[in-house]
Amino acid sequence: MTVQLLNGFTAKESDKTTCRQTKQLLVLNLMPNRAVTEQQFTSLLSGTDVDVAVTFAIPASHRIRHHPVAVQQRYTTLADIKNRYFDGVIVTGAPLDQTPEQAIDFWPEFQDFMRWQVDHIARRLFICWGAYAAGLVTKDFLPIKLNDKIFGVTETQGFIMPQSRYFTIPLANVDTGQVIAGDRKTGATIIQNQQTRTVYVTGHYEYGPNNLAMEFRRDQRRGMLIAKPTGYFGDDGRPMAHWHEQGIHIVEQWLKDEEITNG
Repeated sequence: MTVQLLNGFTAKESDKTTCRQTKQLLVLNLMPNRAVTEQQFTSLLSGTDVDVAVTFAIPASHRIRHHPVAVQQRYTTLADIKNRYFDGVIVTGAPLDQTPEQAIDFWPEFQDFMRWQVDHIARRLFICWGAYAAGLVTKDFLPIKLNDKIFGVTETQGFIMPQSRYFTIPLANVDTGQVIAGDRKTGATIIQNQQTRTVYVTGHYEYGPNNLAMEFRRDQRRGMLIAKPTGYFGDDGRPMAHWHEQGIHIVEQWLKDEEITNG
């Protein structure tokens, strides 16, 4: 259906007006390449049968390292929207799962945001580090940091998704909500709390076919000792990307407050 981007790097002037039936979504975009992340989530949302208007936001206290002026011109801050209400929020991942929370410049603001969103946002979807961070605040589960990266494409209970994270959510550490997908090796990968209309996803359904390959080559260039992403490269050496349609399905179920299934 229709996705209107009200701001951001990929917004168009024609997107700036919305109809009354359109769901208003907030996307807290914490990924370094914001334009690419905008495109990826737009691709997921446009595959659903729900009309949405998206506002992209950043924490006001976060020091932007790449193109700070351009980001500040195109993004709203959490402080700017404190009096607004949204039908949903998506909190993206961030390359912060090896960083102590006290060393994250916007951590106090994120905690304030988590308290604010309870009364200002109808439903919430937390992705990768966003899920990790939200779990620390909501206490729905206790995530555990890892020294070795969970890296590749995993399948649990029929849910296939790319993973790139230094944390896990042990099944026994989920205190509130339902574990929709997960196993002892990879931990819980999808958790749903229908009472609070919250979904936590540890993977990256928004990723394009080549994301994991680019991350692998990037880490190699940095001299990191890292294994190839598991379950990702085919026998011919090409990436096998077969999670996008399922990602659309999950996002649509979340938007409709339905139980998450792999249907």
